Amino acid sequence: MIPGNWIIKAPDDDWYDYKNRKWANLYVESEGIESYYVWIPRYVYKVVENERTDVKFVDLNNNYTNGDNNRVTNWETLQRQGYKVPEAFYYGDSDNPQENIAIPGYWMSKYQLSDLDGYILDYSTTATPSTMTIKEIKTNTKKAIAKYTYAINGKIIYESKTPENYTIKDLMKGNKVLNVTALDENGNIIGSMTRIFETADVNPPDLTGFDKDTTFYVYWDENGIEHNEIPIREAAPEEWYDYSIRSWANIVTRNNGLESYFVWIPRYQYTLDNVNQKSYVKFIKGIETKNDSGYQIPEAFTWGDNNEKQLTGYWIAKYQLSTEILPKMNAEMTSGENEIRIQDITGTSIISGLKYEYYIDGRKVHEGNNAKEHYIYENLKGNQVYTINIIARNASTNAFVAAVTKKVETVRGNPPDLRGYKESMTYYVLYDNNGNMTIGDNIKNDGRNIPENWYNYSTRKWANIVVTDGKVQNGQITGETFKNYFVWIPRYQYSLNTVDQRTNVKFIDGIGTETKSGYQIPEAFTWGDNNEKQLTGYWISKYQLSD
Repeated sequence: MIPGNWIIKAPDDDWYDYKNRKWANLYVESEGIESYYVWIPRYVYKVVENERTDVKFVDLNNNYTNGDNNRVTNWETLQRQGYKVPEAFYYGDSDNPQENIAIPGYWMSKYQLSDLDGYILDYSTTATPSTMTIKEIKTNTKKAIAKYTYAINGKIIYESKTPENYTIKDLMKGNKVLNVTALDENGNIIGSMTRIFETADVNPPDLTGFDKDTTFYVYWDENGIEHNEIPIREAAPEEWYDYSIRSWANIVTRNNGLESYFVWIPRYQYTLDNVNQKSYVKFIKGIETKNDSGYQIPEAFTWGDNNEKQLTGYWIAKYQLSTEILPKMNAEMTSGENEIRIQDITGTSIISGLKYEYYIDGRKVHEGNNAKEHYIYENLKGNQVYTINIIARNASTNAFVAAVTKKVETVRGNPPDLRGYKESMTYYVLYDNNGNMTIGDNIKNDGRNIPENWYNYSTRKWANIVVTDGKVQNGQITGETFKNYFVWIPRYQYSLNTVDQRTNVKFIDGIGTETKSGYQIPEAFTWGDNNEKQLTGYWISKYQLSD
């Protein structure tokens, strides 16, 4: 046998010659399973003297043509001469023989097939969109191998005396048939392994139900670097997945320092290879429930009490989820009316040698190298929710380390209500960047003389006042008999973060009572016997009062 004589090309003239009893033979090898077949062309026969059988090859109408003189003997004449047609040359229903179909011949297995203990030749492969590498060739034979041939789609493209790795480059899209054959010194086949790599046509990932702002496509570039900066509300990157080369669709969901990775399992059917203890998979488009012979569809693709719902695929968590004591990466974020401020970046993955990419609504706007940079997203629109995403990477290799994603709303805190305080005894309290306190002017109940730098809730600078009977000189109170400090608490809603035992706060504009999911408004912002009055905020004494 000669490797390369695949049936995709015309056979040699001497493949078969039935006049001289040279029969047409095929060698079939798929996934290491070898079978030999011989072609039995349609014939009629009768038993002659000495119990020998006389055979004549015939056409579909059972007419015989003499190969030497082209003289035709019809079926009626052959029948009178005692010839019969074997039942094997009819196909159909034995109960309705008149409807049976005549066949020109059939392929018959030459050897008994039995279970394999192991393949004579085996290998593994890796692939990219344009290359395929044959590697880790293993043999299970005592025969001396003189040469290996490597072929793709019926064409030998490389030969080697050793089982070396070989990469096939510049591949076009489409199915690929790979073959590696081991030969002895006379060119005889010792072992062969053929595998068909089909272009995978899979059901696309269903992203329904995932938050489109805090869920990101995950993919790896040609250098193996993870990328996860594109939110799923945007078009998926071209590199996201290709099931033909085992590149699976991955996503990551993040919220307040926690994250979960998921991989999409498209609908498929499978069969088991008992020799190698492996399974082979064929993807199913749509929700087809019919499987190929020898294959089965996993139960995971059905849903409901009576399995009445068929799934195109499902998302499965890639890693075991557990309660984290501390997140890998976190950053406290505070917002004003037109800005969002980032406080210290913390977490178990934050070490030296990192760089930080700052994104807003999927758009990269800044890159820094200091976890304590305190970056500010500026010139934002008020009363709008922004998705803030910060990614930490190794500064030298660009390898992904960790990320934190949060939704932050630019809502200003309600301005302090100064009504009710006596203007002549109430003063603005100011703090500089170092926390040094000075006493400012007397307040105006209508707020017309509020200092520009009195408060900024996005930077945790709170509005403070002091009520005293003393005098203010050079920013200090003198001659007082009492002084009480108060801080303004604007209306807000909050939720508890059970991971790091922190409280998340969102200011509420006006006296709105609607809350975000998981948030609640403290009772302190209601007033009256039946809580009928809603407050924009309230003043609270900063220090414990005593006699």
